[in-house]
Amino acid sequence: MINAMELSEIRGFAPFSQLNQSSLQELSFAIRREEVSANRAIFLQEDTNNKFYLLVSGMVTLTRLSMDGNEKVIDIVEPGQTLAETGLFLDDPKHIATAKAITDCVLYSFQCQTVKDHLQSNPLCCLQFLNTMSQKLVNKVLEIESLTMDTALSRVASYLVRTTAAQKENRTFRLPVQKQLLASRLAITPETLSRIFNKFRRDKMIEINGSDIQIPDIHAMKTKYLTAC
Repeated sequence: MINAMELSEIRGFAPFSQLNQSSLQELSFAIRREEVSANRAIFLQEDTNNKFYLLVSGMVTLTRLSMDGNEKVIDIVEPGQTLAETGLFLDDPKHIATAKAITDCVLYSFQCQTVKDHLQSNPLCCLQFLNTMSQKLVNKVLEIESLTMDTALSRVASYLVRTTAAQKENRTFRLPVQKQLLASRLAITPETLSRIFNKFRRDKMIEINGSDIQIPDIHAMKTKYLTAC
């Protein structure tokens, strides 16, 4: 069971932002705060999915193991995002991917059955969850479109523009993950990613200082490399 301060923290994230304190209090006995060290698994592909998670800090990769034993990064989860919510809606759910902490992470875990029971008796809460999951679905469709239709240059440019936009006033950022993980996420090889970074630097689209990256002119980046922004 978590305390009042932790309940308030949870309310700062979707899909919990519209829940009142009493609703969260009813769920508090089914919520646990968990700390996971870097490189540790949170759950494994094909394990029973009886909990879903809210990531508060750190970074998590979702990977799938192919039939030939190769591991593919299918998502990189950032703070404020949820994972494994399918356990709320599927009968006898299994995890479709392995979740692994890239860095030290803090998460809240939620017992799926308890939350599911709460959703069934609270329509507004259920709608908030469905709204959040619908937005994730829309984002995934757009992402699949990008992976299948855009060039490698466009995919990398789009990632850099989104990451820069998330910094708000600060236009300088550090890549949140290793280049090898980012390359896998963007469906390109690490060598291709390095070549694209070098091209962007030669074209004065980005400035690199050690591990820091800056886009001096986001509009120019969008105009040159992104077909729809």
